[in-house]
Amino acid sequence: MVLTELVRQFETKFYDKAEGIVMQAREACLTMADEDKQNLVTVYGNLCLNLLSEIQHLINVRREQTIPYIKELVGKVAQNHDCLNCDSSCKGVGQSLIREIETAHYKIRDIFCRLLKLAPLVYSEDVLPPAYILVRKEMAALNILIFELFYLEETSLIPSILEAKRKINAHS
Repeated sequence: MVLTELVRQFETKFYDKAEGIVMQAREACLTMADEDKQNLVTVYGNLCLNLLSEIQHLINVRREQTIPYIKELVGKVAQNHDCLNCDSSCKGVGQSLIREIETAHYKIRDIFCRLLKLAPLVYSEDVLPPAYILVRKEMAALNILIFELFYLEETSLIPSILEAKRKINAHS
């Protein structure tokens, strides 16, 4: 099933890789803060740390809530479950999942945009802390990875969830 393959791809290609970049970027931000004696990148560094926390939270939510819900949904589709004729509490399960995915996308996109506006120019590196270049590279790599993840979630995951819910009559 499409959902099962998406979950596998998200876990291996995106979540694990993003967590690695988040850890490296967090370390680089802390090093940058130590090196920033003139407070030239303090606001930028703080916003980077805020973004890294949001991305880590997104990954945790996906692993702890979204993926288990998708696996449950795939199981119900495989069993030809019909939510209209069951007495279980499945009617409300996953109602806000898509809204939560979209909200997380909006929040992280907003922080990335603010980050780009705040970023001191790289060519003024002679006055900036040496770790600044590394932070910019890590944030750029994370930006590419996260936006690729968002694209797949918006074009494949959400439509697949909606289709699976339709198949089992799980209307929200």
